[in-house]
Amino acid sequence: SSSSKKGYKCYDVKNSRLFISRDVLFHEQTPFFHPIDYVGQGLEAPHNLA
Repeated sequence: SSSSKKGYKCYDVKNSRLFISRDVLFHEQTPFFHPIDYVGQGLEAPHNLA
C-alpha cells in the first residue's frame, strides 16, 4: 500500500478487521451508539483517597 493513497480507516464489526475505503458515507445526524445504552451511566463523583 502506498502512502500517497487516500481513504478512511474503517472497522468491520462483524469480522473484527480494519480496512481502508475511499467509498465512505457519513450519517452525521444518526447517533453511533443507541441513546438508551448510556442512560444512567453518568460520571461518578470523585472519591477522596486521603
